[in-house]
Amino acid sequence: MIKNIKMTGYTGLYAEYADSLNISNCQIEPQHWGVRISTSSGFKIIHSEFKNARYGLYFANSEGSFISNDVHHLTYNPYPYAPIYILSSVMDVIGNDIYQNIGTHGGALRLYLSSGNITHNYIHDNTVNYYGAILDQVSDFMISNNIIEDNTSHSYAAGISSLGSSTSIIDNKICGNSSSYNYGGGFYLFQGDGTVAGNLISNNNAQHY
Repeated sequence: MIKNIKMTGYTGLYAEYADSLNISNCQIEPQHWGVRISTSSGFKIIHSEFKNARYGLYFANSEGSFISNDVHHLTYNPYPYAPIYILSSVMDVIGNDIYQNIGTHGGALRLYLSSGNITHNYIHDNTVNYYGAILDQVSDFMISNNIIEDNTSHSYAAGISSLGSSTSIIDNKICGNSSSYNYGGGFYLFQGDGTVAGNLISNNNAQHY
């Protein structure tokens, strides 16, 4: 267990083959990578703060949960990174406050070839170059009961963009998001077969459509 410590330096935490890793009540404020976890199962990150990391949080080929954390001011995320990037993993992202981050593909979360649950998060005031605060690609998530508001995208929907996925998007509040150039201020769906139901989608803006 890693508990009640502050992590700075180049990388806050790098973990590989770290099954059952438990991180709680930590403050992670590195210069570059906030967290890199790969090829690990059963990990849990809870009640921690992540800020000012240049490349955000990266989870690959892993299974775990990210619960009740504060993620903010991750300020520079070159392609293909988002503040939280989940690649080929099974992840539950629950009850986090994710705000004032900047991403190139996904202003808060990028989900790629992955599955799990994204629920009860407050995702707000993030900025992204392409696609939404949540970019869901070729994945199978349940995205439910989140508040996704006041995010800004330079291209495609600033709320949720779902591309080629089987993800279900249910009972979210998607409001006040703005795309300054392209399609879908709140929602952009392309070639997927998931379920979209019960969402409140209001006061979103897009330059086209």
